[in-house]
Amino acid sequence: MEQMHSRIFENVTREELERLAHLLAPLSTRGDFIALKGELGSGKTTFARAYIRTALGEANLDVPSPTYTLIQNYPGKGGYPEILHVDLYRIERPEEIRELGLEDASGSIVLLEWPERLGKNLPEETLLVSLDFSSGGKTRNATLNFGPGWQRRLKNLHLIRTGG
Repeated sequence: MEQMHSRIFENVTREELERLAHLLAPLSTRGDFIALKGELGSGKTTFARAYIRTALGEANLDVPSPTYTLIQNYPGKGGYPEILHVDLYRIERPEEIRELGLEDASGSIVLLEWPERLGKNLPEETLLVSLDFSSGGKTRNATLNFGPGWQRRLKNLHLIRTGG
């Protein structure tokens, strides 16, 4: 098993979470799997929207939550691969996950909300973005967990803070 690495960003505002997504989008490549983990309201969809808008170069692109459709597909643009925004919140049975066909998404970038529904079936080189609240829900932390394939890409990642 490959060694996992972590980067932790504490007290992340909504704007900083969006900035983190803006920074990660150009570092991503075809076949990447980015799992967004966190409780309801933690910012998973906010992150995904900012990521997709940055990746496709459309700041005002309508990016609905895939909670009911399960998958929203965004065709690649300007050399950027197709993006699949997947939400497993409403999935109840493993068969439903197989029906989504995620194993055939190797030519795309997958943004996956509620990855815990996959259990241990996450691809090995997944970038896991965990969003959690601390201080009684007043502050949000973002933790990136990743293997060697992401380590090289994230080596110079710095989130410039706006607050004082």
